[in-house]
Amino acid sequence: MPGIHEVRRCAMCGVQLAQSFSEIEFSSQCPKCDAALHTCKNCVFFNPAKRFECSEPIPERIAGKAVKNECQYFEGRTTVEKITTSGSQQRPEDARDAFENLFKK
Repeated sequence: MPGIHEVRRCAMCGVQLAQSFSEIEFSSQCPKCDAALHTCKNCVFFNPAKRFECSEPIPERIAGKAVKNECQYFEGRTTVEKITTSGSQQRPEDARDAFENLFKK
């Protein structure tokens, strides 16, 4: 039965990040698209419905939400996703054998 796991993804390209957000420094970049990771869009407090688009009491709006910033409230966003693959991957031959077995008498 599939389980769940927490993942960290780049807000720009969606690639899963190997490092935890506690390891993200101001200069950290995505390994795939080279986008900055210390940004509002990668922060758990980013909320477009809130004042200044942040759930924390920041004194002024940060203009570029995808641009690195030195916000003291930054905490990396993690999401919970279903594990949709089983532990054992079927080889193509296994699938073909299973299909052919449907028609054997």
